Amino acid sequence: MDVYNLVLETTRRCNFQCEHCMRGDAQPKDMTPEVVDAVLRDVDYIRQVTFTGGEPSLPGSVTVIRYFLERCKALEIPIDAFYIATNGGPTSHSDAFIRILLDLYLYCDDKYICAVDVSNSVWHAAFQESEDLGVLGALRFVSKRRELDERSVLMVGRAVEYGIGGRVYNIEKWDPEYPEDATFYITVDGGVMPDCNLSYEQMEEEIRGNILQDSLQTIYDRETKLKEAV
Repeated sequence: MDVYNLVLETTRRCNFQCEHCMRGDAQPKDMTPEVVDAVLRDVDYIRQVTFTGGEPSLPGSVTVIRYFLERCKALEIPIDAFYIATNGGPTSHSDAFIRILLDLYLYCDDKYICAVDVSNSVWHAAFQESEDLGVLGALRFVSKRRELDERSVLMVGRAVEYGIGGRVYNIEKWDPEYPEDATFYITVDGGVMPDCNLSYEQMEEEIRGNILQDSLQTIYDRETKLKEAV
């Protein structure tokens, strides 16, 4: 199966407690190797993989990303590009995180569109030790995200609790006529969804299946009422 937009929720842990967080309260969970193996079971090609959370630069998440990359190498699964958004906290500048970014970059085929965005918002700034990108700034694929204002914050998760946010979001669905636009969001527990901009609470209602039980192709075909290709 060719996967065009794969989003892996490598962790639900976070070292920040931002009022605008669309996910909600952090949870002590990391993705397991079993979930990664199940995701890659029937995958032949990945156009873009996004690593998210939680905070993807935390040690547990880096371990998951490292495992994912090594499995892709072993299975000879090509990846065009990767994307990560990080909060700019201390773990964003760790040696382990920078090393995995470099290894991902070297493995990907379309290096021009590989990207790491470092947060640039008033909510994250309250927890950041410095606005300086440090060593991260030396990597050509790393940049500061555009400044996030309240009008751009999604009104989900913790943002609802604190009354922050000016944007109502309509959840995406899989469209069988445009498989190249399909997003597969995989939760730490292996849940599969067609959208990545959800709170943890919303995810419970939008999960379409579990990768530990069915393949991505099976879940996609079942949900879009398509017959599996022979």
